[in-house]
Amino acid sequence: MKADSLKDNALQHTTTTDNGEVETTAPENPGLQRGLASRHLMMLAIGGVIGPGYFVGMGTGLSTAGPAGLLICFSIVGVLLWAVMQSLGELGAFIPMSGSFTHYTSMFVDPAVGFALGWNYWFLWAGIIIAEYNNLGLVLTYWDTGIPRWGWLLIFWGLFLAFTFLGVKSFGEAEFWLALIKVLAILAFFLCAILISSGVIGGEKIGFKFYHDPGPFADGVKGVFKIFVFAALQYSGTEMIGLTAGESANPSKDVPKAVKSVLWRIVGIFLMGIFFLTITVPYDDPNLLSATSKTARSPFVIAFTRVGASAGAHVINAIILITMFSAINGSLYVGSRTLYGLADEGLAPKIFRWTNKRGVPVYSLVFMNLIGFLSLLNLSSGAGVIYTWIVSMTGVATFITCESRHFPIH
Repeated sequence: MKADSLKDNALQHTTTTDNGEVETTAPENPGLQRGLASRHLMMLAIGGVIGPGYFVGMGTGLSTAGPAGLLICFSIVGVLLWAVMQSLGELGAFIPMSGSFTHYTSMFVDPAVGFALGWNYWFLWAGIIIAEYNNLGLVLTYWDTGIPRWGWLLIFWGLFLAFTFLGVKSFGEAEFWLALIKVLAILAFFLCAILISSGVIGGEKIGFKFYHDPGPFADGVKGVFKIFVFAALQYSGTEMIGLTAGESANPSKDVPKAVKSVLWRIVGIFLMGIFFLTITVPYDDPNLLSATSKTARSPFVIAFTRVGASAGAHVINAIILITMFSAINGSLYVGSRTLYGLADEGLAPKIFRWTNKRGVPVYSLVFMNLIGFLSLLNLSSGAGVIYTWIVSMTGVATFITCESRHFPIH
């Protein structure tokens, strides 16, 4: 079917009321349920992008680009993201569909492009869930529980699968509270960073010392360009708002409100977070790259250990664990709904379109969760190379996804 005919099919759901107002409705997908309330979408918009990489991965970006370089890179990517999300928000409110922009690409550009971008987007979330299941084991072993990483994977694999079978309303409720915890934790760090920088905690007034010594850039312009893919990967999850439009109770009102909060997310969570981080940790701190554990490499942990507040490491580790619960929960949701959307268009096996009475695409969800077992590849030095390739390609898939959202608009 040509793109023009697909566009006509979409526009035929636009009607005019007696008072002259235009109302737009999308064909309801009988398998899914509209169970996401306005407060769910708002917290998804605010907290959905705060993943484990925010608390741990920022150390890599800081050591590569330096404090000013990190701020510049995230600002540039943030501006691009804001523009893209405004476009996606308009489409999500106008034609709320499960599958989001992959449906829009097929509808307004070409089904072949929709096929390619749909599977690219699914691969993005498959890579994320593999990485997060691996990181989950690493974070839990920080407390030396005696349970191996593969044991934690088996435990939480079953728990996440059981929880996601409860339906989209349970997903929204869980993400609401997890996002609230993450936001409160970040605000608490902002306060602690001010106290550390002013010398209230630690006794030494730091101010903007680290912008002069060791300096604002770690590797000049080259360092800034090195972390563009990293920055794009950290912002991944923002487009989740567009995908949830198909299961929102009132997408025409809730989606635009959620999208408008993207700017405050970028400024308040990322740019302010990076600023406070860079005034408390220098980019040449050896623990950023050579610490013995993943948690110890977190710049948030380093900020506390540098001033003697080592107990903060356990608090940060608990927060990182919460972000991983949220990341895996969100990855299962987005990945399964993307696969469902592809099957709905005939671009994936029809079995992935089957849903239970709660509106859960069962086979899509189980298949997506099974992908998480590939995280076990990282337990072997040889197979770990494959794991690294998969995770690295996820960042590239993020950039392709980001740019592809422009297609339906232009």
